[in-house]
Amino acid sequence: MMYSKTSGARQTFFSHDGCAQANSEKQRLEVKQRAARKAADEGVPLEPRWFDKVPNSVPGETPAFQYAGGYWEARKTGNWEGCRDIFGPAL
Repeated sequence: MMYSKTSGARQTFFSHDGCAQANSEKQRLEVKQRAARKAADEGVPLEPRWFDKVPNSVPGETPAFQYAGGYWEARKTGNWEGCRDIFGPAL
């Protein structure tokens, strides 16, 4: 990718074809994410996978969470079992 400093503003890093491909991928991911949200709204709740709720959080405030571990191990091995598939192939 090349960046031109001549404009003094943000530059588009993709060619026209690259932009179309990036937009297509963005739309595909949004469809998968909406499907995951719909599943959560219909009874399969979203739960933090690598964080635990901190006990004694103040009622009425945003709950606090603490890292419970496991993310870096899953990332290293590529084992995403138990995670919602919001990035994989089309539905």
